[in-house]
Amino acid sequence: MYWKASRSIIVSMAVVLVWSSALPGAILEPDPYPDIRPRRTDYVREWYIFYDSKTDGILNPGDTQISCMENWWTPVSASTQHNYNRRPGEASGDDHYSAPYSFRDPSTEAYWMNTDDGEANTISFYMSYSHWDNHDYTDMTTPEFVGKDATEQARLQQRNMYRNGWAMGWVNNDTHTSGVAGSVKMDIYIHDGRLVDPSVDYIGGTTGTSRSNPQVSLSNDIQWTYNAPAGEELRPPDYNTVGGVEVGYDWNLNEPYYYANEIEFDDVVASMEVREVDPTDPTDLLKDHAIWGNRTPAKIAATLTDGHGNPYLYQDAVISRDGTNYDDGAPYPTDEADGGVIAGLGGFDDYDPSDPDQLLVKWGDQQVIRIDFDYETFTEGEINSVKFFDFGQNDPAIQIDPIVLEIFADASGQLWWNGVALPENRIYIAREADLPEPGTMLLLAFGGLGVLCRRTVRRRRVK
Repeated sequence: MYWKASRSIIVSMAVVLVWSSALPGAILEPDPYPDIRPRRTDYVREWYIFYDSKTDGILNPGDTQISCMENWWTPVSASTQHNYNRRPGEASGDDHYSAPYSFRDPSTEAYWMNTDDGEANTISFYMSYSHWDNHDYTDMTTPEFVGKDATEQARLQQRNMYRNGWAMGWVNNDTHTSGVAGSVKMDIYIHDGRLVDPSVDYIGGTTGTSRSNPQVSLSNDIQWTYNAPAGEELRPPDYNTVGGVEVGYDWNLNEPYYYANEIEFDDVVASMEVREVDPTDPTDLLKDHAIWGNRTPAKIAATLTDGHGNPYLYQDAVISRDGTNYDDGAPYPTDEADGGVIAGLGGFDDYDPSDPDQLLVKWGDQQVIRIDFDYETFTEGEINSVKFFDFGQNDPAIQIDPIVLEIFADASGQLWWNGVALPENRIYIAREADLPEPGTMLLLAFGGLGVLCRRTVRRRRVK
């Protein structure tokens, strides 16, 4: 199967989209859904990229900003826009490809990630905002709930209510021609990604509650459910929390919405190569299989504090691994692309780096995504760089003409940026920060600090 010759678009919940035509010079964007909650006013944000200069496993003063990027937005769900589903003719054991797209008109004006050699042999990251995920599932009057009994409605809420906010997706892509090209071994930890905000501003002057809990909404190589028709999205089960305690992928809390029986559920969970794990349990997978066992969330919470003196917490953890061997990364297929999506990122931000007083105490009051890459990811396969896509372009190129930040790996698997080796191959994506060196904080307290989005990256052509 040669995936570049065919791209399919899945329209979430069978809703038909209508696309607008804009006048020359206007900001061109896809039309939002007309019958659900409007987009929040800050649906496009800047996200700051750092490396771990202090080499301690948390983003804090002394770490170095690389660049920043803006997210795209989409009317469909965060998992749908990753474009990862069962194609006609595929058997259960086949691999499945991804072709994420940011679009205005999916037939004529779309940016498809990882569809040419210029984006091959990379792990490519993007941030997105899904209008569909943010429409909120507390309102049982939407068409999706009509005709469903209370049990089905409750399960729909469980699956969808906490996906407000933003999503982070990535694609593993290669140009190898035979056999499995390699694997991606990656740990993702999220600080302050969970958020219930009762007073979010939405377009049109309305306000409402935004509920977020980071969760895997798409996993590469996941098995589809039994007897699923071609074209069905490959949906991972929920990672369940009961009374604030994480219980993992639990059959009783997932059935029967997508899974016919417990055997099928267990098969689907076992096939997931991107999965959530308990970040704080020292006996869980991270104890023996984390890339950096001395910097797991449990170790961090026991040794490091935020700006207020409280333990620094990573409340969520996601790993990319082989489905049966947690010492190995997730294999990526031949001449194709796959990846994953984490939805429900609340985008928490109670930190203003332009305020000198906050630099000293509030730098931990923001959402931070920490990404650790194993060196073998870049030495035992075709992948040789990491890319971040910035969709913050001037009109009318918004969403289809990104700038790309590329971080290269050397022969030993070490990542480099601008002549600097990234300590422990670690990168952070922060909500908003321009962290100073500790020795400059006193000077900044007198002179102030403006937030700078340094886009020291190369430009890509419009396709």
